[in-house]
Amino acid sequence: MTKSKIKVKEHENLSEANIKRVIELLEAEKPIPKKDAYAILNISPNPTRLAKIIENYKAEKAELERRRAQNRGKPPEAHEIQTCIEGYLDGDSISDIAQRLYRSVGFVKEIVEQVGVPSRVVGANYSNPGIIPEPCIRESFEVGEIVWHAKEHAMAIIVKELDQVKDKSAKYYRTLVIEALEDDSRFYLKQHNYAGRYVGAYSYDLGSLEHLKQYGVDVYRPYRQDFANFSLKEN
Repeated sequence: MTKSKIKVKEHENLSEANIKRVIELLEAEKPIPKKDAYAILNISPNPTRLAKIIENYKAEKAELERRRAQNRGKPPEAHEIQTCIEGYLDGDSISDIAQRLYRSVGFVKEIVEQVGVPSRVVGANYSNPGIIPEPCIRESFEVGEIVWHAKEHAMAIIVKELDQVKDKSAKYYRTLVIEALEDDSRFYLKQHNYAGRYVGAYSYDLGSLEHLKQYGVDVYRPYRQDFANFSLKEN
């Protein structure tokens, strides 16, 4: 029997972490009063609704574990590899991707590492860039190619090759770092999803993503509409 979804009001805090916290407090050796549970979730006092929220959460967790158990030990399928790559490049967390596929966090991490997807390092910054995986290393790039910018930890478009000033051992490029736009309007349709800013980069700070084609990944597709004037390559 499929559980009905809980309708969430704007002021309510029914995040997964918050519901889990409430369940732990209610099931503790010295449980909290229900009025405290209402306050944590920021919902109106209603024992039936609170019970329904908890029931749905536990049912979803049980289903997640059941599906994961079914997949445990099975080799990754082509669509799973593609989902892992695309999700990670889009900025999704490893745990979110794992939940979507009913797989473990370790399963997703292994795929990302094995296929050579540039990793997002926690705490990395412009002076401490992430490592470019070996399959991504190139000495040169084409205009219109979408690459990984290690110092910016983001996708970027190769705009133009420039005459570098310092390091003569590597090519230097003007890149357009791709940034997602937030939709702040409730009244108008969103016209653009992405924007960009110009940043220079040596070839050793850029990673090719061309090898991901073999997994069915088109890194150009999400950006063609918003960067139509940049002559993006065909996948």
